[in-house]
Amino acid sequence: MSYLTLFFTAHHAHIQCMRFILLTLMFVCAFAGSARAGLTVIRDTEIETTLRSWMTPIWRAAGLNPDAVKLILVSSDDFNAFVAGGSNIFVYTGMLAQTKNPGEILGVLAHETGHIAGGHLIRGRAAMERASYEALLGTILGVAVGVAGGGKAAGGIMMGGQGLGMASFLAHSRVQESSADQAGLRFMQGAGYSPQGMVTLLESMKAQEYRPQGQQTAYLQTHPMTADRLTAMEAGAAKSPFKDKPYPAEWNDAYARIKAKLLGFTSPERVAWVYSDKDTSTPALYAKTIAAYRQSRKEQAVSLADQLIAREPNNPYFHEIKGQMLRDFSDITGAAASYRKAVSLKPDAALIRIDLAQVLVEMAQTQKKPALYREAEDNLDAAYQREQRSSEIQRLYATIYGREGDQPRAQYHLAEQSMLQGRHREATKLLTGALAGMTPGSPDYRKAQDLKVYLDSLPKKDKDEDDERENKRR
Repeated sequence: MSYLTLFFTAHHAHIQCMRFILLTLMFVCAFAGSARAGLTVIRDTEIETTLRSWMTPIWRAAGLNPDAVKLILVSSDDFNAFVAGGSNIFVYTGMLAQTKNPGEILGVLAHETGHIAGGHLIRGRAAMERASYEALLGTILGVAVGVAGGGKAAGGIMMGGQGLGMASFLAHSRVQESSADQAGLRFMQGAGYSPQGMVTLLESMKAQEYRPQGQQTAYLQTHPMTADRLTAMEAGAAKSPFKDKPYPAEWNDAYARIKAKLLGFTSPERVAWVYSDKDTSTPALYAKTIAAYRQSRKEQAVSLADQLIAREPNNPYFHEIKGQMLRDFSDITGAAASYRKAVSLKPDAALIRIDLAQVLVEMAQTQKKPALYREAEDNLDAAYQREQRSSEIQRLYATIYGREGDQPRAQYHLAEQSMLQGRHREATKLLTGALAGMTPGSPDYRKAQDLKVYLDSLPKKDKDEDDERENKRR
């Protein structure tokens, strides 16, 4: 895994936009709309890698290209998941925390895959095609507010995503829900997985139907239940040749680590209640390490991280979490060493490479070592191959070139950052300045021209909406 870019905005603004990276739990400044709603995109290589490894057989069974399906984690205590903006599955951390086993997570994601395969997609504006995930979530929430009629309805959406606007915008028809259920069953069978998690999940949802709306999960409100759906799911699962097939034992350990990590970051004060002093398991140690870090108990956090590494020296995520805490404890030299080790163990971890680049850029300036800019740039180049929607990559490129006095390239990457964040008029202005200083025909000039073509192609209404949203943010 790389880094759960969980974003705890209110508490720790003093530590560089406070990016607490769970092993690479990197906090990314979220889009204004999502921040107001209390929802933020989080990135975590370990969690994303684990879920993708579980889901790849399901996506293949659905006839989808696994690389084309994106899992976007959303920091929220609520239980929810939905598909929007194309083949993007938004997964709330509350869903991961509240499920009982890997099978229930697979049940949710198989159902959402059914919506993708069935073409039941929530489509947005053209400008969402190249938006960062933070901007995409902000746009979805903004549209949901509009569906609800704004005003008081907006307040409902801000209360954990349970407003009528969100439900109206994301909800599918009963026919589509039943279709996604049956498709999910087929895909689970095609992957050779037990579908029992789908049944137990729907049973839990069914039990909530009689509660007042304010006590229902967001998932139930956007995925309306019926008795027929549950009956059909039970019948289909009973016929599966894999209904009693257990999941691999290592999945249970990975699942336990996911829950431990989320608890440590989101509720560090509860870790001591959930994991006793006698619990010496690796998930328990993981949660205690992160809780100590979150509570700024430096010596204890570093000591516990070293214990994790002693248990599993080749686990890139343990080196990553140590790098994250050392960086936030102002030991950037130690952080760089830990991040370099994590990258050596998992070279394809784009999120860890971005964190390493961040530390290298800081070291290059504070330690007067300009050669580190090239190492940072190399890591950003590798990360960009996998994370083309990352505005953080563009910000770091701009920082490097700006410090080196290459203003046209710095402006170009600031334009890319603004585009990803949905600030298209600002991107156009920055791009104009960049093009004026570039050599026509050069590789950078051609990239800038490609961006210009894209920005020029956006409908005027998209740009007007961007201006309105930005004005509200200010």
